[in-house]
Amino acid sequence: IGATISNPTDSIVNVAKNVIDGVVGISVLRANPNSIFDNNASEKWGLGTGVVVSSDGYILTNHHVAGGKSKKLIVSFADGTTMDGETLWSDSVLDLAIVKVNATGLAAIPIGDANKLQVGELAIAIGNPLGLQLQRTVTSGIISALNRTISIDTEQGTNYMEGLVQTDASINPGNSGGPLLNSRGQVVGINTVKVATAEGIGFAIPINVAIPIIEKYKDTGTF
Repeated sequence: IGATISNPTDSIVNVAKNVIDGVVGISVLRANPNSIFDNNASEKWGLGTGVVVSSDGYILTNHHVAGGKSKKLIVSFADGTTMDGETLWSDSVLDLAIVKVNATGLAAIPIGDANKLQVGELAIAIGNPLGLQLQRTVTSGIISALNRTISIDTEQGTNYMEGLVQTDASINPGNSGGPLLNSRGQVVGINTVKVATAEGIGFAIPINVAIPIIEKYKDTGTF
């Protein structure tokens, strides 16, 4: 899926330029369970980020962005266009989801290999922190650690996410589901959670976890 950006010494400027079209905003309209009596406030928009991983409309994001019941899901692209999307699959423990839009010729971001990551190498995150007014914010740092395990709260109670990539590239709410990239401009992770009480500690799900799921889905229509 995707092709490699050839020059490994590409700067952050070039990486950002090359991949920005493959980073999308994902707006999800859900029923708000906290407002039973107020019809006007009974719906709530949430916003996250997604990564175009194949030109025919497959987008990776987080379960907590696009999973569960929703009334509407809108994908917004760098050129200002928007499309309706559909969540094909999601998993709360992995915190991954596959969203599909009915389109071809999209700018897919090249896929890297998270197993080859080294602590200290460049890490670049792109996402939509705090919503639509700060779309496609680029932050950078390093790979801080590999194979981290953290506990998270899900609908099913406390779960443990394992094998995560830790980075000090700034990741905020709304960055969720966006790409963590290496210096070659390849996706090596899907940004997922930030430890709210700490500065400079963000986590990404290794891309290697997601790729077999997408490939199976493309081949068979199910996973």
